[in-house]
Amino acid sequence: MFAITVLTRLADRAERLVWLRHDARAVAAGMQVTRTGRWSRQYRDPRLAMALAAIAARRAADQGAACAPHRSERAA
Repeated sequence: MFAITVLTRLADRAERLVWLRHDARAVAAGMQVTRTGRWSRQYRDPRLAMALAAIAARRAADQGAACAPHRSERAA
């Protein structure tokens, strides 16, 4: 049992050392890093979500403007 614990700790340490530079670079670029398991990471840029929300809002506004009656139609 002791040997398995030692090997697990060594594997975890090796993983941290391998990903250290990549994770630091991603965080410095404004990304979020999530460890999804041993030897795997998920990188997410929160600015992308904000850009997609802005695009969706713009499309909704454009569709709302297209559906609204024109000023000349409202006066009649």
